[in-house]
Amino acid sequence: MNKKKRMDIHNPLHAHIIGCLANMVTVDGLTPHEAFEVLDDIKQKTFHSLSELKKGEGNETRS
Repeated sequence: MNKKKRMDIHNPLHAHIIGCLANMVTVDGLTPHEAFEVLDDIKQKTFHSLSELKKGEGNETRS
C-alpha cells in the first residue's frame, strides 16, 4: 500500500510553495482564504498538464 504524500518542510520545492502562498498574503494583500482559492484554481488549471508530464516521464531523451 502506498503511503500518502505529505508536506515536508525540508523539501525545498514544498518550502517554495509555502513561500509563494505567504507572498500572496503579505505582498499581494490576499487573505489566507483568498490565497487558497488561488491555489485551488492553479491546481484545477495545471492538473492535466502535470499528468501529461508524468505520463511522458521516461519517454524523453536527454543528452
